[in-house]
Amino acid sequence: MKISLIGCGKVAERGHLPALKSLNEVEVIAVADINLSAARRLAKKFKIPRYYKDFHSILNNEQIDTVVITAPTPKHALIAIESAKAGKNIIIKKPLAMSLSEGYEIKKALESNNVLLSIIQNYRYFPSLKIAKYKISRGFLGGILTFYGVSQTYYPTRWTSGTWLYHEKGVLLDFTPHLIDAVLWLMDASAKSVYAVGGDLTKSSGFINWANILLELDNGVSGFLETSWLTNVFDFSIDFKGTGGVMRIDVNRDWCVEIYGSQTPLDDAKNFTKYMLKAFKDIFSGRIFDKGTRAYVEVYSEIVRAFGKKRAPIPIDDGIKSLA
Repeated sequence: MKISLIGCGKVAERGHLPALKSLNEVEVIAVADINLSAARRLAKKFKIPRYYKDFHSILNNEQIDTVVITAPTPKHALIAIESAKAGKNIIIKKPLAMSLSEGYEIKKALESNNVLLSIIQNYRYFPSLKIAKYKISRGFLGGILTFYGVSQTYYPTRWTSGTWLYHEKGVLLDFTPHLIDAVLWLMDASAKSVYAVGGDLTKSSGFINWANILLELDNGVSGFLETSWLTNVFDFSIDFKGTGGVMRIDVNRDWCVEIYGSQTPLDDAKNFTKYMLKAFKDIFSGRIFDKGTRAYVEVYSEIVRAFGKKRAPIPIDDGIKSLA
């Protein structure tokens, strides 16, 4: 697969390009960014032969069959639609687009030009979520009654000097799509109705920085999600309560615990011991420091295999569901 990447920010540098360059089946031909110095720097760092300021230079290269879009979300729809018209398959980081209408415009372009699109949802590949998916789908918790999910992340100034996240929807299109996608994927469901409250705590920034969301799914299950930039902590976790037990997933620490019956201090001690043994193993092996990159490698490996069979492992409909 001959790939080029559009958008040379921190996410591309820390996650996408290291993963792509580790795969023998992938050849990274070029990168592009409106900041030409950023494109030049990543091209040099990752030994990529070409770099451009205008992404159309990539689309005009017939040697390239697939584009990876890691540009800021407000540019996703434009780049994706232009890429589809150029006959390129597309890999795009979450969220798919700024709105449902943009998502459907992208889908129309894919269908009109007979190209593939897969979304990067790297957290689906964390072992904790894969374990949860297996057990929930096989009824380990009985029938699911409700869920409670948390997406507390740092203000973007903590990790980027860019201002592209400071649009009206703010936190809703930052980390929140990871939380929504995880819930919908684990429940194998779509949203039926949504009720939310939230806004701008400062009353002056002009964008949403917190929200509490009541989400009803089409399988009859409902639950609560909270998302915020305001707590100055990073917390990505989901609890599921079923007729047979409870599951607590700490996605950030990649840890999943099931509770059945009455939990005693001895059970707490056992779970804590298991977690600490895993933590020490990950620390000494170095895995704790590169779990994100390892997930990207798995994501891209599956996409490469799937595109070879003319299918998308995380299709555009999943991205549209997360926007709904």
